[in-house]
Amino acid sequence: MAGGKGTRMGLAEKYMMNAGGTPLVERILQAACMLSRAIYVCTSGQIPQLERLASTYGASIIYGAGRSYYEDLSRSYIRVKEYPLLVIPGDLAIPDEQVLTSFLSRAVELECDLVNLSAGGNITGICLIRHRPMDAKELSYDAIDFPQDAVVNVNTASDFERAEKLFEERAGKQYEH
Repeated sequence: MAGGKGTRMGLAEKYMMNAGGTPLVERILQAACMLSRAIYVCTSGQIPQLERLASTYGASIIYGAGRSYYEDLSRSYIRVKEYPLLVIPGDLAIPDEQVLTSFLSRAVELECDLVNLSAGGNITGICLIRHRPMDAKELSYDAIDFPQDAVVNVNTASDFERAEKLFEERAGKQYEH
């Protein structure tokens, strides 16, 4: 999901902001390639830079209206044929990609329709959906909570600064080993 207007940050394409030297959405695409054979990027308009980046990762583009996250997510449900579906917003900073692997291994063990990943008790937008939501009358759901800094939802300049700091710390730890 990379279709927000970025109004709180004053940027139309905040998912293209470099955190730790790499655009946020590119980090998401890199992680998605390790987790799935089918990748879709839902965006609100024709954004050549995002489309080129997505194509380098073999992702298909879904065009949303850009009015709301939930409307674009619903539009995506119609296009996606394979389930379960892992949804990852493009404006998230995930300093350790193992968070997604851990989430998925735990989420598949739960017997509910939808599993959310929360960080420090806050829903991140990352979720595993077992089947097309319109095929179910009411979805059962659960959440798996990770530490607060496992996922940063980048909505403000201070969120972005926090994300950059976490990426720097992670890079420093990798060089120590």
